[in-house]
Amino acid sequence: MNNLVKEGKNTYIVRAPPPSSPDIMPSIYWIELAEGFLVEWLWTYLPDGNRVVTDYNIIPPPASDRKKVDGDV
Repeated sequence: MNNLVKEGKNTYIVRAPPPSSPDIMPSIYWIELAEGFLVEWLWTYLPDGNRVVTDYNIIPPPASDRKKVDGDV
């Protein structure tokens, strides 16, 4: 599933995965990332067995790609 919503000049928006039940309100809908960065979604498991994204980690690009992302040549 492609969660990419839109791309800007140097950023892009990624939709968070939906909760496991439509009865649960999401706590995060989307995030905007700089070019080259990735997101790792963190889930909370509820007592009833359902789960929902409640946090995330932003993963920077590898050091070899970082110069290009930071604008250094």
